[in-house]
Amino acid sequence: MSRIDLSKELNKNFLQALENIDANCSVALSSLHKAGVLSWALPSSYQGLEISTRDMVDLSYLLGRTSPSLFSSYTANLLGITALSRFANERLKKEVFENYLRNKTIFAFCMTEKNVGFDVASTTTLARQTADGFYLNGQKDYITNISIAEHLIVFAKTIDSQGAELGVSAFYVPRRSHLSKNTPDSISVMNEYEKLGQNHSNTAGVSFSEVWIPTENLLGNLGDGLKILSICVSRTKTLIGAAAVGAADIAVDYACKHLEKRIIKGKPLIKKPDIASCLSEISIQIEAAWLLTKQASETWDREGIAVKDSSMAKYFAAKMAVRTVSDCLELCGAEGYLETHPIASLYRASSELSIISPLIS
Repeated sequence: MSRIDLSKELNKNFLQALENIDANCSVALSSLHKAGVLSWALPSSYQGLEISTRDMVDLSYLLGRTSPSLFSSYTANLLGITALSRFANERLKKEVFENYLRNKTIFAFCMTEKNVGFDVASTTTLARQTADGFYLNGQKDYITNISIAEHLIVFAKTIDSQGAELGVSAFYVPRRSHLSKNTPDSISVMNEYEKLGQNHSNTAGVSFSEVWIPTENLLGNLGDGLKILSICVSRTKTLIGAAAVGAADIAVDYACKHLEKRIIKGKPLIKKPDIASCLSEISIQIEAAWLLTKQASETWDREGIAVKDSSMAKYFAAKMAVRTVSDCLELCGAEGYLETHPIASLYRASSELSIISPLIS
């Protein structure tokens, strides 16, 4: 069944961009950028289409079917756009988004750390306040897009000159800063990881050493970091739900194609009652996940926030996708266990959907 309500023009542009998809996600992202897909979420006042969350769900579904690795890179970029468009001052938005569109640059969303994970309230990255800005020191880890990103959104614990804590805050940090107070090695990428799956999506760590940030690069107010994080991540959870449904759908397609060509006693294996019953149960779970995801997207577009609905959609859909891909791999038999079969890489990639962006409230 067709799940996509994306306009024919947008869908055509997206599919044309995917024709150039490469094993390297940076190449695929560049292709999406050139096709204008990565500007769809920008505010209309900055030459974007400002598409609805419902349209983003359709786009994420297509990415989940096509490449979970590319979906991870796309959503990391979208997190940065969301943070900047909702919480930055107008001057900063104009400067950054003009650069983003002109030079086809990419965002990274720097929140996780090796010893605290997604618990941003416990971050050890510090931003020391001065009279005209902040000095950033610390390390973030497991950051998608960090090796190719020009624009960083960084969450850090802010302290005053006496060391008193001022709460967790969010900052915009340009990767190649034009600011004279920073040296070329103030920001350095390290520990590029080879993962269980989604290795086409870049993941690495980044360290900050006395990186100077002007006051105007603070997003929102001092101490607003956790609120900003919750708003940005909750919409992303909705999109993870959509990508999970896309991954599950393509897994079922792989399984059905295999079952149709496998003949047992003169009949395709897919005609066996127990196989048909198994596929029916899988379809019910997929449809339930899709309905939860659509509900969350509609709540977002109607109310501007959907923390509860987004969390439920992400949790249910991601768990469903992991189970479905595993079940479909079994239905593909020995052929599905071969590294050359597309469900093998999907099996590894789908597990990340249930790990990323946990139930942050």
